[in-house]
Amino acid sequence: VAGRLSPVGSRLVYKRAGAWWVFDLGLGNSDSLAAAGPGRDADAVWSPDGKRIAYTGEDGHLWVREVDRGKPPVRTSGDMPGRPTQWLADGRILFDVVRGANSDIYVVRPEGGPPEPILHADWSESDGSVSPDGKWLAYVSDSKGAPQVVVRSWTQLGKSEMPISLDGVGVRPGPTVLWSPDSRTLFYEAGRRLRAA
Repeated sequence: VAGRLSPVGSRLVYKRAGAWWVFDLGLGNSDSLAAAGPGRDADAVWSPDGKRIAYTGEDGHLWVREVDRGKPPVRTSGDMPGRPTQWLADGRILFDVVRGANSDIYVVRPEGGPPEPILHADWSESDGSVSPDGKWLAYVSDSKGAPQVVVRSWTQLGKSEMPISLDGVGVRPGPTVLWSPDSRTLFYEAGRRLRAA
């Protein structure tokens, strides 16, 4: 079971037995949040304030729900199946749109609306993660054949990508790509090993 800690570290969202659960570390109890869809155990992300979660629902689409259930969940990705990778500081959600064997990176607002393409190509781009300083976008791309972790400017997406994992990352789906708090190091899985670059 994989999970993600809330921004303040008091709760953990994880997938178990076909559902998303939230574990309260202070109280020591779990609460079922929603039915989980296809995908990986880490396909749920917290809002920056820790009050909402974006997750892959059982229909394969992106949903947003308040943890304390004050409002009903909202399907945000329209007709595009997807899985969230990061809730950005500006309020938008970075997510992968799955199209057959490939995927593209989009953003969408938590209240819904048309998803906006960030990276869309004839190859697969997935697992996007913006650095804490807001300067870089790391993601997994197979534009050169084997899947690789690459980085490009977040503020100037038209600039070319820079390879990070020169020895590849293995089979798809790609690994979760995580930044260090100072935006100087990337962590990713390659061949069942955790790498830092």
